Amino acid sequence: MGVCIFGLTAFFIGRGSGWFTPSLTPPTLPAIEFSQILITDKKNLDFSMESNGSVVDNIQTGDFIDMVIGSTIQTSKDQDGYLQLGFPGQASLFVAKDTELVLQEHTETNTGVQLNRGRVIMKLPKSNQGIGEFTITSPNQDWAMINGSVMGVYFNPVSGEFYIDCL
Repeated sequence: MGVCIFGLTAFFIGRGSGWFTPSLTPPTLPAIEFSQILITDKKNLDFSMESNGSVVDNIQTGDFIDMVIGSTIQTSKDQDGYLQLGFPGQASLFVAKDTELVLQEHTETNTGVQLNRGRVIMKLPKSNQGIGEFTITSPNQDWAMINGSVMGVYFNPVSGEFYIDCL
């Protein structure tokens, strides 16, 4: 168990593989109700969500899904692309291929996911209205928290590596 700070943003945003190109002025998300997630964008990447024992894999860009603690989101291993999830308060979570995450917490002031494997980038505006902090943990009890910035997190369950890059 340990946390390693890694200073190269290119590691997380995958310039070599092109899975995510950050925008200097991201578009404003529509209003997202508390306890919902918006599928904001789905670039060349299939994914599925398991919630309350049922698997949903026909979710499309623009769909709202209910935030159920314990829900698992998995992205495809075979495609280069990304999935963008929108949360209340203009928060965005960009999910890379071959990533699995589980919703752990959602309150008026905190949202948390457990990253079981893969890469994510979290954008949380300083002026957010709906979320105070966003926490990403690993099964090994590593964690990273953001409360108004951009953060990349990578977790490899085989080696136990947990890398964080904050901008």
